[in-house]
Amino acid sequence: MTRDLVTWLQIPADDVERAWEFYGEVFGWSAEAAYANEPRSGAIYGEIAPRSDDLRTPRPVIRVADVEVALRRVEAAGGAVVTGRTEIPEIAMVYAVFADPEGNLINVVGDMPSEGDS
Repeated sequence: MTRDLVTWLQIPADDVERAWEFYGEVFGWSAEAAYANEPRSGAIYGEIAPRSDDLRTPRPVIRVADVEVALRRVEAAGGAVVTGRTEIPEIAMVYAVFADPEGNLINVVGDMPSEGDS
């Protein structure tokens, strides 16, 4: 699995259905295709999600080998952790949110360790 690259993009919308219709008309995108997990060479996967206080602007998601290590590197380089390591057991992943020195919010995601991992 490729690591340390943007692999997902979240686009917030006040009206998710209207946004999917717009991107479908302009680019041929669909929610069904976004979540189909079909290989698409050179593409970044993504979603249109309801706009919220936590998701106000488009946000890239960077897949990393270890979320906690990535957050330590973020802080050492002058960034700030906004949301610490959070587990999503339903999809066996963890995520966190950081702010870069310019104030941009970025998500990092990784796999949850399996029970045999230590």
